[in-house]
Amino acid sequence: MKTFTAVITFCLLANGAFSQDWRRVEQKDELRGSTTTAFFTDGSMPDTSFGVICFNGKFDHIKIDMGSVLDSKDFGAGERVTAKYKRDDEKPGRINQWVSKDGTSIEVGKRDSLRLITPTTHKLVIEVPRYVQSEAQTTFTFPDFKPVIEACHGLFKD
Repeated sequence: MKTFTAVITFCLLANGAFSQDWRRVEQKDELRGSTTTAFFTDGSMPDTSFGVICFNGKFDHIKIDMGSVLDSKDFGAGERVTAKYKRDDEKPGRINQWVSKDGTSIEVGKRDSLRLITPTTHKLVIEVPRYVQSEAQTTFTFPDFKPVIEACHGLFKD
């Protein structure tokens, strides 16, 4: 039985069953003539995702969906949350970012996006406070950024 399990595991690994690729989603706005292209990868926690959002082929923002309502603070111009993060094997950091209108996602603009990802980032661990719950922590293991860079100009450079 152990041999059978080992063979099945090897076959799954060889076929890439555990590898993850970017999910590409395109939406055309016929009224305005614009296109939104988004690239998503799932996190280690259920209902979490990391998205790179582009408008008309140019990078706009990163959207990190945490799958539950975040414990944000009102800063007058909108709700913000302070997230803790660690990229690859670097030192942990903090980032204070806008919260989406539904309260479940962090939206990171161009200026701060390079604090979270670079073209060579493999892993990002992020932790955010949740409303009436403990903090939520999820890990994103990134596929190759090449298809995102090709379709979303300005992601890693001005």
